[in-house]
Amino acid sequence: GLRRSAKMGRPKGAKTEKARPQAPTQLAPGRPPGKLVPAPLSDAAMDEANKRARRAVGLPENRPAPAEPSKMNSWTEAQDRTLRKGWKRRGTNYALAKRVGKTAPQVVQRAKELKLGERARPDHHRACVKCGERFQPKDWTTDWYCEKHRQQAKARGGDFATPAGFAT
Repeated sequence: GLRRSAKMGRPKGAKTEKARPQAPTQLAPGRPPGKLVPAPLSDAAMDEANKRARRAVGLPENRPAPAEPSKMNSWTEAQDRTLRKGWKRRGTNYALAKRVGKTAPQVVQRAKELKLGERARPDHHRACVKCGERFQPKDWTTDWYCEKHRQQAKARGGDFATPAGFAT
């Protein structure tokens, strides 16, 4: 690795001479008087400048409005069915996305919209929301707590089906 030494900043092979002395930078950190800072352009002025630049290179002056959200984001019933079936299986989001012909983030987004809950994990375990202990849920959509905390929640008459059901 690099050694910090007196030779830092010298050209390779130099024994004594340091590299050309650098001129002290003038504008840092307090600007010397007499140096004016250009005022930032207003949004309108910026738009105008962009328009001119676009005209100069032969592009339409106003940028076209983005198209309607594309078909990529619309889901067919068949795709939804495939997603519902595959969601609780062990495959990766990527594999599932390939199966329905979407991207992984779109699949995850859609699963949220359909309230499909959390993916089953490859190791078949989940961390307890309360204590973080690993346990094996019987039902991935409702089991959020390890056995001890499920009993506690039951005793309290709490709603332990949702991760927020436990008042910590």
